[in-house]
Amino acid sequence: MTITACIRRVAAALIGTAALFCGARAAEYDGFLVKLDPGASTLERLPEMEEVVPDRGLWKAAAWDDVERLAEAGVLRAVEPNTRLTLGDPAAQLAAWDDDEDDEEEGEETPWYFQTLDIPYCRQYGLTGKGVRVGVLDSGLNTRHEEFTRARVLTGLNYCAEPGTAQRADTSDDNGHGTQVAGILAAAEDNGVGFAGIAPSIELVPMKCFDAKGNGDTADIVAAIYGAVDLFHCKVLNMSFSDPEDSGILREAIQYADAAGVILAAAASNIMEQRTEPDPMIYPASYPEAVSVGSLDPDGTASYFSARNESVWICAPGSDITTPSAGGKDDYVTCFGTSCSAPIVAGTAALALQAYPNLTPAEFRALLRQTALDRGAPGYDITYGYGALHTGAVLAALRGDIDAQAAALSQQLDADTAFAAAYDGEGKLLSVQAAGETLAVPEEARRWKLFLLQEGCPVRAPVALRTKNEGAV
Repeated sequence: MTITACIRRVAAALIGTAALFCGARAAEYDGFLVKLDPGASTLERLPEMEEVVPDRGLWKAAAWDDVERLAEAGVLRAVEPNTRLTLGDPAAQLAAWDDDEDDEEEGEETPWYFQTLDIPYCRQYGLTGKGVRVGVLDSGLNTRHEEFTRARVLTGLNYCAEPGTAQRADTSDDNGHGTQVAGILAAAEDNGVGFAGIAPSIELVPMKCFDAKGNGDTADIVAAIYGAVDLFHCKVLNMSFSDPEDSGILREAIQYADAAGVILAAAASNIMEQRTEPDPMIYPASYPEAVSVGSLDPDGTASYFSARNESVWICAPGSDITTPSAGGKDDYVTCFGTSCSAPIVAGTAALALQAYPNLTPAEFRALLRQTALDRGAPGYDITYGYGALHTGAVLAALRGDIDAQAAALSQQLDADTAFAAAYDGEGKLLSVQAAGETLAVPEEARRWKLFLLQEGCPVRAPVALRTKNEGAV
């Protein structure tokens, strides 16, 4: 598309936005994201603009007149509206409590989903995310909280503040959402209080992209993604927010992070109003490089608010989740939302990277698909994606631990016999194995997807086993 056509397209979109603002999903804009030719920002005739990622030619123009001046100067490569984003309401919580107020609740409690995900299996092999750097793009972090005082928290950046100001280094959480997300991911373990995170030993990088009211924009998110890769060298990013607009500049940032080997976990979004499936696609969860995470209730069914669309890759616990609050040093909240589900997948990625540091984003996505416990309609569906996350099965697959993989399936089949099912590349069931013995394929096991990985890991071709009764497959 020529730059003239690009400008016309943006202008036409802006002319038509007034009617859209009447809807619940209307997008609002704050200036324009522009991409300039390399070195163009040094030209004196250019308008004054806010930097986004200057090294990559990314700036924010305040007015349309500025965009036209850039086009007239011949330096404009791309332009799009800078979308305003809003986090989920931090007040949308089921309960709040103070650790000091209830003597009967003294001591550290185990989150209900640790058994569902088989986190004890991971701890058995010392997997806590140690040495893995994870960036959390959110509203900051309450570092005064007892769950983070022993954590490896790095000094991140406040992308809401102007570059070069003292506020740029202040990533304190004045909203609450970021601390809740970070707690699910990395709250301390064995500290005698509260609840543990999935990966309590990670190197946590708070990247503040949302202010006290939960407001942010695409420009700050883009800047944070590039910063996570180039400045902080993160290996995992958690993105518990949603953008209603498909942004080409955001897409490029996501692709850049993926190419750099960064695993991207994104909330699939919460749909609270009456709906007609499929739900609208939102971003960055809908980009193929991101793992779009839906929410599960404690009974294993999809949460009523969890988005249903073709972006959903996998589901993880996202209801009745207790996590640290930004309110003080020992306050906790019980919350819900796909914002809670995404950090569980990000934590799983950190455990996998601790075990196998060379694991690529594509391999991790394949592991999730291959070890997910099927839910809903057999195979992929827009509600559950490829199924329910089982962190223990992910790590067991990486280790080639067939017994542990089989146990994960046995848990879901609610049977005394543990089955491990192997499929070919087209999804045809090859065999089912139980306790080292090759068996005929039972009908109830046909829906389970579990690849048996070759020695040396990770994510190799499935092992082609035979069944006693070859006519059964």
